Amino acid sequence: MTRRGATTAELVVTLLLLLLVGFLAFQVANAGGEAYRRLSLRTARDGELRIATAYLDVRFRKHDVEGALRLERAPAGTGRALVFSETMDGLV
Repeated sequence: MTRRGATTAELVVTLLLLLLVGFLAFQVANAGGEAYRRLSLRTARDGELRIATAYLDVRFRKHDVEGALRLERAPAGTGRALVFSETMDGLV
């Protein structure tokens, strides 16, 4: 006797396996999206820090004379601020 079709138990097991594979695929895709988002944020932050560091490097080199850099009380009243002074035509 040959057997045609599938039993209900086989169909249920097959559907559960498909559901499991689909769930795992969704989790992998979600984890990849989160990793991409974190990497994008880190890359943007690092770029902004490189720009700020380059700006400060140029400003420090430009004011590399005695008295051109000093620490003062911050305008907001909390902490200290780095102040750059520049002399042009005898004026500060």
